[in-house]
Order: sequence, then structure tokens, then C-alpha cells
Amino acid sequence: MYFKLPIEGAQFHWKFLEADALLAGELTLRIINKDRDQTFVVFRAGTIADRWQMIGTTDRDGGVYFGFSTTDRFLTAPSDSLIITLTAANDLLGQGTYNEGVLPAGTWQMTGTYSVLYGGLWNPFDYLGGSIHQGGTS
Repeated sequence: MYFKLPIEGAQFHWKFLEADALLAGELTLRIINKDRDQTFVVFRAGTIADRWQMIGTTDRDGGVYFGFSTTDRFLTAPSDSLIITLTAANDLLGQGTYNEGVLPAGTWQMTGTYSVLYGGLWNPFDYLGGSIHQGGTS
């Protein structure tokens, strides 16, 4: 499994400038279909879950590219719904390809189908069906 979190305005390429601040929160991946509902914790309270790893390495300046992978295999289908939830414990400074910004503390979700979010071939018309939601505190 391999994924990145598209944050509005930084589609698919985002570096958080303080890895420790990012990891202080929580990241989960939820896979839903008609037969099952599974939630996987990627990191929580400073600890990356067993068998998960960041894509790339932490920069010398302490920044980290937002992407995670695991060698674990998951039973999935193109019609599965995926929910990636990032709970930011603090405001997170970040930098994209063309911009910089702050992701406010709170809960952020990306929803879509497996074929849109998994990081491989995708149809841009499928992407239009996904949505980005923010909740929690800011």
C-alpha cells in the first residue's frame, strides 16, 4: 500500500517542514466496501506504526515529504471507498511545489475511490468525484 495526501492547492506534492510536529498527530487509512470496513493507523502520537514508513527520508532541515507506504498487502477493489484522516495536533508549516502555507491544527480528511487515491494510474474524471473535507478545531 502506498499513498500521499492531496491537500487543496498542493495536489500530491507537499513537504511538512517539521516532521516531529506532523507525527505528533494521527494518520489513519480506512478502506470501506459492502463486505468490510477496516481502519489502519499509520502513525499516532509520534510513533509510526509497525511495517509503515515515510516515503523518502527526513530532510536535513527536519522536513518530511507527505507520503507513506507499507509492504503489507490489502485486499482492495476499484469500487472501494478510502478515507485518509490526518489529525494535526499543531499548526503545520508546509511547502508545496509552487506555494507555502500552514495546515491549521484539526482533523482533515480526503475521501475518494481506491482508483483515485492509491498513487497509480487514475482517470482525471474519477478525481472529480473525490472531495476534501476539514473538521475539528482550527
